[in-house]
Amino acid sequence: MSERVIMRKQIVREYSFSEEVKSFETNESNRTERSKRLARHLLYSFKGTIDDEDETLTDWFEEVEASFAGKYGPILKRHSFYIEEGKAIIGSGIVSLFREIPLIIYLAVDPEKRGQGLSKKILQQMLYSFESSEYQEVYLVVTPGNFPAEKLYAKLGFKPVGTNWDKVMKSPLEKAN
Repeated sequence: MSERVIMRKQIVREYSFSEEVKSFETNESNRTERSKRLARHLLYSFKGTIDDEDETLTDWFEEVEASFAGKYGPILKRHSFYIEEGKAIIGSGIVSLFREIPLIIYLAVDPEKRGQGLSKKILQQMLYSFESSEYQEVYLVVTPGNFPAEKLYAKLGFKPVGTNWDKVMKSPLEKAN
């Protein structure tokens, strides 16, 4: 697999709230059930894609639990969202505080729901949630060749800033624009 590209976007006021997209901040009643539902969704969403690493449902459950326990830094639940259909999660976006910066660690949509604008809706909701926060920018990582993701991120203003976190963290935002 080729090296993933780090992308950054400066936060500006340009998005509106969507009621269809729900916050993980309000979904804390049963953490284990949330993790199971999210693991099923992520397994299904990444299966057969460029980012598929042959994970099992157990692997994804452990990854979700580890992520919410701080594997990539604390999860910013106020900035992390999902879309449901019935009891199933069909789209999600999760943000952690990685090296003191907001990092979108997952953005996923179930295969049969792709092409309906759900990734865009979730990502716009995430960006909207940052407009009134202390954060000036948000980051994500994309695998080269994931063309739908690359196209969406570019359309929403994300700019490639490198592949090495140590170098990226030393570069000012102006260099990325």
